[in-house]
Amino acid sequence: MSLFIAGDPYGNHSLMSLKYGGYNPEDVYVWENDSTHLYAIKQISDRINVTDDLNFWDKMYFTACTGNPPYTDTSTVQGATTGGCAGTLDTVFYEWSMDHSDYVSQIIRAKHFAKSSSRFRKRLFTSPGVVSLEALPESTFPSISLTPTCIVTWKRGYIGDTLVTYLDGSTKNVRLT
Repeated sequence: MSLFIAGDPYGNHSLMSLKYGGYNPEDVYVWENDSTHLYAIKQISDRINVTDDLNFWDKMYFTACTGNPPYTDTSTVQGATTGGCAGTLDTVFYEWSMDHSDYVSQIIRAKHFAKSSSRFRKRLFTSPGVVSLEALPESTFPSISLTPTCIVTWKRGYIGDTLVTYLDGSTKNVRLT
């Protein structure tokens, strides 16, 4: 039983996986790009596998993948007047997790579902597997206001309706297309 965590800034996912998920520290693999956060995760247990290099685990397969991956890559953005455009990372991590696991539950931006032409939406919705979509209130991440987020849970081989949880708490079973 192994767990990959894409983005764990304060070690909350790592801590919960050890406390409630039944994982042993040596079975938890964390990708985090901030050295301060890497240090914090190592304080939970020095046996947790943690790195800032995603390619390090590219040949591995995990029981489950979770996390709060970064939303965008701003490394090429030089400022409002000098050009550059932030690249999407949350879908990259989600798709990487789908390719390396049988179960994925991660936080991503809801914008990826708005356009029916979205490549990510097509991949996610046209292949079976989406178990649930849960809208998160704006107060979950106050620093990114006006960026609706959700938890998308996917399980390889799952065939059935998707449980959609809306902001008001109401739920609906939906056949995704």
